[in-house]
Amino acid sequence: MFIGEFTVNQNEGYFPYIFQYTAMLSRLAAALDMEDLPELRQASYTSTTEICQDKPSAVQLLTNRIYLLKERIKRKEELLAEYEETLGKLRYYQG
Repeated sequence: MFIGEFTVNQNEGYFPYIFQYTAMLSRLAAALDMEDLPELRQASYTSTTEICQDKPSAVQLLTNRIYLLKERIKRKEELLAEYEETLGKLRYYQG
């Protein structure tokens, strides 16, 4: 199984890394309020291959969420800048 630049083979001792990868995805999902992703469900996996097959879609969903939140922050910053500019003009004309 291929994940990024790593080839995962259950016989080569990669399971601790897969466990850390899964834990990281779960923590990231919790930070983004996405704990209910089916791809991150607690399950009794029979092999690292099974874990590796489920997780890439979870990574894609989390990545999409991060990009969405990043865009929302950008739009809010732009809106705030417009409000500050308008407030400055208002204060100028009132002064």
